[in-house]
Amino acid sequence: MAAIGALLLVIGTVGTVGAILFGGPFIGPWALPASVAFVVVGVIGVLLIGGRHR
Repeated sequence: MAAIGALLLVIGTVGTVGAILFGGPFIGPWALPASVAFVVVGVIGVLLIGGRHR
């Protein structure tokens, strides 16, 4: 699960930065929802990584 969590964390981080920096010109009004979705993916990744310590 930690490997999947790490992958989701990387996808979430790269997607969030990409949506913030480059989302406006390319996807316009969908830039904010896209960045929020990537943040959610990153948070799920963090939860999967930290979940194995319980």
